[in-house]
Amino acid sequence: MTAEGKLTLVQPQSADKFLEQHPELKDNRVPPLIAARHQREENTEAHFAKAATATNEGNVVRILDYGQQKHGVPPESEKHSFKMKVRAMSAEELAQRCADDSAFKAALDALG
Repeated sequence: MTAEGKLTLVQPQSADKFLEQHPELKDNRVPPLIAARHQREENTEAHFAKAATATNEGNVVRILDYGQQKHGVPPESEKHSFKMKVRAMSAEELAQRCADDSAFKAALDALG
């Protein structure tokens, strides 16, 4: 509109050019999801900073010696040859060997 009250036509232009000429119409707000992400990052940094000031660090080493223990279920002898010998024997052979040799029976009983 002009001062006399008449309408005048404006040169047609694209929306992008119009927005360039009117910067007050640009949306400069931060999206809510991005704002929430930044707030979460700030809270995390604040938490770790607070935790770092309240934490005392040191090195503690504990060594426990349980001695030599047998492994396996049921526990087996650590001597490979004895294990293999017992596994290779039949039930009758084991019974006969235990009856004849008390040391073998004691070693077999020690297995579990």
